[in-house]
Amino acid sequence: MPLRRVAFVLSLLVSSALAERSFGQNPRAPVCVAFSAAGALATGTLNDDELDSRLSVPGVADVITHTTIAGARGCEQAFSNDGRWLATVVSGNDLAVVIRDGKTGTLYKQFSSPWRQTDKRPLESAYTSPFLAGFLSDNSLLLWRYVPRPVTDRFDPPNLDLHAQRWSVDGEILSEVNLGNVDSSPRGSGPIFARGTGMVWLPEKCGSICYKTMKVSGTQIEETGSLTRLENLAAPPALLPGRNELLAVVGAQRTSQEAAFLDLSGSVQKQVTLPHFPNLFRPLVPDWFYASQPEISPDGEVAAVARTRVAWVLVDTDRDWGSEII
Repeated sequence: MPLRRVAFVLSLLVSSALAERSFGQNPRAPVCVAFSAAGALATGTLNDDELDSRLSVPGVADVITHTTIAGARGCEQAFSNDGRWLATVVSGNDLAVVIRDGKTGTLYKQFSSPWRQTDKRPLESAYTSPFLAGFLSDNSLLLWRYVPRPVTDRFDPPNLDLHAQRWSVDGEILSEVNLGNVDSSPRGSGPIFARGTGMVWLPEKCGSICYKTMKVSGTQIEETGSLTRLENLAAPPALLPGRNELLAVVGAQRTSQEAAFLDLSGSVQKQVTLPHFPNLFRPLVPDWFYASQPEISPDGEVAAVARTRVAWVLVDTDRDWGSEII
């Protein structure tokens, strides 16, 4: 993917500003985006417990649909490999899944799964890493679940295992595999799933940000290597289709962020600054972006990132300054 193409797409693709409203700090972007192999573009926007979905198919008028989801605060999207299905996963009172026809936008199925709890607290809902991995080749949906394990001392931090769940588009759970322990912090690094390859990078603790490379086939898991030296990530990186490179957003919780190409050792190869409107009141009103994992088109030519801009206002705690897809 040429660097100039990335700069063009990341500055031009889509921008959707939401009405400014005040609430507690929410590190999940209330906007999401996905590409299909046939060239369709899907975007989702959350507003007042409602998911507004837009499906743009070349040569056809845009289809806009609305779905009510209680407590909705963050969304993720993915098309199936054949473009038949579009899944939107929404973090709300439960983990909600909306399945639509990937060509017409028609609602096919909506279902949800309760949050995993520890000590009667839905700890999983506070985890800011991705829940949606994507579709597998059989059109089953792969979800990440962060499952707390009991602790011996109530003052100890909770232990979390990362589970990979396979769901049918009809809302039936097909299988669940425990991939092992992950960072217990709600702000821990998220897993990376390379769609169509069975490769998974799982976060592990080290001096900076590290991942171990896993090959998943059915219920079999094999560790094949590691990915290290990742620093200052704003969100989990994404693997470029057909290439041994990652696309990442760097600049954790800062207004000035960059899109960067990384090799599989984690070294930066190229980078470009992401556009943003300057904050003239920054000395008094500091602000930053929360970014999502980059979404890359199947041909590797187009990329998009959903971001939410948050400012700390002395008289009103944190304030959402709007969200965008760039």
